Amino acid sequence: MKAGIFSFFMSNIPGEVVEKQRKVVEKFNKSNYPFLQIQTTMPHGMSMDGAWHLNGVEVRPEFKGRIPSQYNFDVMMFLDIDAVPLNNEAIDRYVEEAYNGALVGNIQRTNHIQNRQHTFVAPSVMAISTSTFLTIGKPSAMETSRSDVGEEYTWLSEKKGIKVIKYMPLAFEEAPAEAPQGWNLADGMPKYGLGTTFGDIETGKETFWHNFQVRLAGQPERFIRKCSELVLSVGDKYGKSKHLDSNNSSRLEKNIGSN
Repeated sequence: MKAGIFSFFMSNIPGEVVEKQRKVVEKFNKSNYPFLQIQTTMPHGMSMDGAWHLNGVEVRPEFKGRIPSQYNFDVMMFLDIDAVPLNNEAIDRYVEEAYNGALVGNIQRTNHIQNRQHTFVAPSVMAISTSTFLTIGKPSAMETSRSDVGEEYTWLSEKKGIKVIKYMPLAFEEAPAEAPQGWNLADGMPKYGLGTTFGDIETGKETFWHNFQVRLAGQPERFIRKCSELVLSVGDKYGKSKHLDSNNSSRLEKNIGSN
């Protein structure tokens, strides 16, 4: 099985945030999946669409011929630049579940869209096989009237009867300013906020940590502090992940970052 991990960031993200994420992923990436940190000027959803073109799957006609197919991953994993694994089982767990046909990742709800409290696997931490992506019609990850970034993947998986595995918030460090009690999921579900630990709610097993809003004042420091703790924690270190060098990253910018 071949899997690739993609993480996008813009120029407003401090370099230390990018570097710290890389170090944590390297520590816990025991299968040494290629880890592609890509600077972009495009919206998040469009960058995800571009990643599929890199993997040989056409999502946006305007990208055809502009983004050469470079990979042939069986599973694609997406990480927000401020999301990291918490142990050496998390990445492999999500990838294996995706390889077995599920849409897998951290749960989220977009509270500004009235869509009957629909919860979805957010691309902050998401894994999906190429086969599943084709089965659901290779949709764009861009926002729609009913969906936030990547939410169409969940809507279409539900419609096709594909298993959707949503890892739940186990704890969060601080409520965001706009939601003093934390962000809502559906009724009866736990809330989430800044510095959320996600995992298996039945066993309490932690999987990933997501800072959220890392572009805002004070949040890069929170993320850097958490990553430093994880890098120094006891646990296996699995060598250097393969990641895009500066030339490859610049080339991707030239191809798809100017729309």
